[in-house]
Amino acid sequence: MTHKATCQTCKTFATFSSRRVIASEDLPPFLALNASVYSDENLELWLDSRNQRFLPPKVEIRGQTGEDFDAMSATYEVRSLVVKITTKDRSHLVSLVKGACMIS
Repeated sequence: MTHKATCQTCKTFATFSSRRVIASEDLPPFLALNASVYSDENLELWLDSRNQRFLPPKVEIRGQTGEDFDAMSATYEVRSLVVKITTKDRSHLVSLVKGACMIS
């Protein structure tokens, strides 16, 4: 990720890059994702090559240890979506939840 900030050494405005590394075993059991799609430009970031789906039904995330990717991974299944619908004069939230059946 890159960001702009003032360098504390030379006091000039510069572009910095940063990276956060987390091991797969430390990934959370549930993942909340905010797409922040408030414009056509933001929507383009989430569309796939066919301009259809912004998120697949399952997402696999592989953590890192140092410079190498973990052999382990965490798979997250999309279980619900909350969408804000906005028109010129009002807005409201719509939630879509996929039910689960647990058999013991």
